Amino acid sequence: TVAKSLLRNSSTFQVTLIIDGWCEVQVPLAFKGLLVRKSRPTNVLLGDTKQVNQNGEPIGSWELGGLLMFRKPVLDKKFAIWLTALGPDCYTLTKSRVGDVKPAWRSVFNPKTLTAGIPWDEILDSKKVNLKELQETLLLSYSAKRPDIINIYPIASPALSGLGGGFRVVNVEQRSSQLVPICIQLVMYCQAAPKHYSSFTTAIDSLGGPEVFLFLFARVVDMGGNAIEQAQALELFLRLVHLEPQLAQDAAPLIPLVRHVIETKECSPGPHMLKGILEASCDKPGLITCWADELQVTSQGGDFLLTEPFLITHLVLGPAQAWLDTLPMFLQALLVLLRDDHPHREFNATQLNRAKALDSLLYFCKKRLERIVEDQARLESELSVSLVNVIRGLMTAPPELEHVTKITDYLLLAHPVHATYISHSRSSMYFVLPPKPPSKNKRSKKKLGLFDRSDTHEYALFTHPKAIPLDPSKLAKALANLQIKQNGRRLRTHSSESSQYEVVCDSGIAGSYRGNATDSEPLAEQDDEELSNTSANTYFLACTNQETEDNSARDDSSNETDDDDKFASDPVGYIEEGDDNVTVGLLEVLRDQILVMPDNVAHNALPNVLTPESFIVMANHSNTKITTAVVKVLSAYLERANAEEKNRFVKDKGFYLLAMQLNHTMPSTELADALAGIVTNTHWLPISTQFENEPSEFNLPGIPPLLSLLPKSVSDIALTHNIIVFVQNIFKVGDWRKLLEYGLVESLLKALVCLIHQKKYVISDLCVPESNVIVCDINNFLSLIAIHAIQTSGSGNIQIYNELIMLVEYVCCLENKSCGSVAQCSLAVKQSHCAILQASLKALSDAIASHPVKAPFLSSVISLSSDEVDSSHSLSSLHTLTIGGKLSKSELNERFKTVVTKATEFVIYSEPVTEQQANNYEEVRRVDEFVREVWMFILQALVTVIERRSMSSRTSWSNVVWANKEVIRNLGSQLFLWLLSPAHT
Repeated sequence: TVAKSLLRNSSTFQVTLIIDGWCEVQVPLAFKGLLVRKSRPTNVLLGDTKQVNQNGEPIGSWELGGLLMFRKPVLDKKFAIWLTALGPDCYTLTKSRVGDVKPAWRSVFNPKTLTAGIPWDEILDSKKVNLKELQETLLLSYSAKRPDIINIYPIASPALSGLGGGFRVVNVEQRSSQLVPICIQLVMYCQAAPKHYSSFTTAIDSLGGPEVFLFLFARVVDMGGNAIEQAQALELFLRLVHLEPQLAQDAAPLIPLVRHVIETKECSPGPHMLKGILEASCDKPGLITCWADELQVTSQGGDFLLTEPFLITHLVLGPAQAWLDTLPMFLQALLVLLRDDHPHREFNATQLNRAKALDSLLYFCKKRLERIVEDQARLESELSVSLVNVIRGLMTAPPELEHVTKITDYLLLAHPVHATYISHSRSSMYFVLPPKPPSKNKRSKKKLGLFDRSDTHEYALFTHPKAIPLDPSKLAKALANLQIKQNGRRLRTHSSESSQYEVVCDSGIAGSYRGNATDSEPLAEQDDEELSNTSANTYFLACTNQETEDNSARDDSSNETDDDDKFASDPVGYIEEGDDNVTVGLLEVLRDQILVMPDNVAHNALPNVLTPESFIVMANHSNTKITTAVVKVLSAYLERANAEEKNRFVKDKGFYLLAMQLNHTMPSTELADALAGIVTNTHWLPISTQFENEPSEFNLPGIPPLLSLLPKSVSDIALTHNIIVFVQNIFKVGDWRKLLEYGLVESLLKALVCLIHQKKYVISDLCVPESNVIVCDINNFLSLIAIHAIQTSGSGNIQIYNELIMLVEYVCCLENKSCGSVAQCSLAVKQSHCAILQASLKALSDAIASHPVKAPFLSSVISLSSDEVDSSHSLSSLHTLTIGGKLSKSELNERFKTVVTKATEFVIYSEPVTEQQANNYEEVRRVDEFVREVWMFILQALVTVIERRSMSSRTSWSNVVWANKEVIRNLGSQLFLWLLSPAHT
């Protein structure tokens, strides 16, 4: 490159010299005199003007291998390094098919060239550098093969063919280098002495080419050479073929043959062979060193450069099954190349990605999955961790969508076949049968739901695929007979308790024998029986669509086979799951890639690559660690996706489907933290510290998956307490009505029943309901919901209160039928009912007291607070909550009527309590005390009605009671009749 600047009597030419393709030097060349442009021949002068060197000695001869000259300054670092890697042959540009010979990058890769500002990504990513600009401007070329002539290339000009339309015209070559050059004799001022050098290429060609050395390696293997001899033969072949570009080009088709030799049984791939491959792939040896007669990966680090990544992917990662014994050493060597403190880590990672190393690693994992099923061999834990770390090191910044897609595809492939479904309604269920037959081992009986359902095997007649259709009347009679047997067996079962118990929630996917039922009259009794066969397992979710609720209830209540517990009882299922450590690691890598992805890519391109439905399917896994990692990936996806994708996920009931999938998973603290992070967008904090002032409209629908953990988390008191406290905080600051629609009450009641059932056979002081922290938390939470419904203004709040009481009564009815009225579960639910009603009466009293008219009579006479209902938690903390909205007079009267009616109905319809039961069951005694409080409340209201006219001042209490005097009289008469019944004598 020449830059000319004219001075007074001199001209200076700025000459740019590029040495070895990377060293750029600016040299000024001064010229005195006038620079006049004339049409005269151009002379190219080459030589050395110095007669002696710095020591005064005469300068010896110098050598010239070739010369290329262009018409304009087009030579830059990119072209210079490419020509340097191609070697001294100057005829590369004049060949008709440029790019056939690949450059020998091994000869130019060094730390200096990587930091010289050369666009390596542009050079290495393209298979052929566009040398058209050099070929079009080529002026002359000189080669030492013909030292007496120089080739001058004319300027190519477009020529018109003169042919009309209809004729196929061949384009004339526009590159000067492809035209016939003009050969001109040189004028030499000194004697040129040609020297001929014999290179390795000539020597190898005389021996027969690279194929001879490949045959030598194969022969050593065939003759049974030891591992060192085989490694030396392979290293000789790899070193020779990478000396010059032409040899590498000739040996490229031989690499698959080398892989075939390595995969043979006679070959012994070991540390010595791995050492030879790595030294041929790096810029210098020393990555694997010999220490105490053992080969090991260097611990000193070093700035090794990966010059031939395709050797690693073709010869090591390709036949990785043959390198299983040496695979830990190989992965450790890759980690040295990809370590964070490596000065050229990004270059090595780019080289491996260019050679499709990620594809090779994932393909190796895929083959391992097949081998796991065949011979039940699994990767070691340390090897799995190293494999994941190498894949993590291959990730780029910013992340590439191609990598994200490949990892996701593998994770879907590695998911167990028998678990590839989403647990929801039968009509839209996707299920894949496993290729292996089911295990022949006898399954152990497990109690599904909240009470025993050991009679479900008799329903197989109606669900068998080959069953003959029956007449509806005959089917109804058969079902009626079956119900009679069930009732008798259930009575016998309740008399003898099992020594082992385990709570397993329904999966919600199995078919129901009730689906074949008709609308005939006998099925009315069947519906009543379904009520008794449906446990609180059906409450954990409340969909806004009533039809969805009915379908889910039928599916959940009918799932009674051992297939739902396949993960816990089938030993073959664990082997078919694949390598869990690799899966967990890849899920963590995928999550990190999604979180650091640029916003424009995450919002626009990410939804086209990933689908949240696939992660919902993957959440159905027996390993809790994998399920937790999947939930974290889904949380990261929803955090980075655009608003349209988020709304679509919520509209498609994605959170409900995830909650159903989590029925198969045993809860853990990590899983609860991940699910809470979906609601708060603070996935890096534990659930005990996660809290947001007000969840967004999108984040609040993410609460159902967390609620689904409550029933099965009752075995972990700390975890259950943290979940309840977290949801309670969200309830206080968020839209509490929406939270109720997501199944909050159903989940709390189900957790209460599951807790009592699980603690039934455990001897512990925490088993006593009034001493259990979880029971107190649930009762306080239910009471808080009732207080909100009573003290908050709105026409729909009283309906919420009625639904709350109805659900509690429904669960109590179920437990009475299944376990008996004096069972721990029935008494616990009944006590919760009392706590809700007691909190409702106190909240009603507070609402009346806060009305504009003062109520000294209420505050001095009426006292409904009881310290005995909850010994560990006081309801006073529930009233510190500020509830907005003043109640109108009509709303206050309506709430008074509803609460008093519900409390009186609880007393009237409760079973009589004997003195022995009150002495033996503490819960019964506490319920009996609450009955007395209700009696006092009604009696005081009746006294207020009677003394209404004699009162000197009207209070808010008297106003409300007088407005509902007819209701109070009716309830009082019912209580007197209830008290006069023979059961209470």
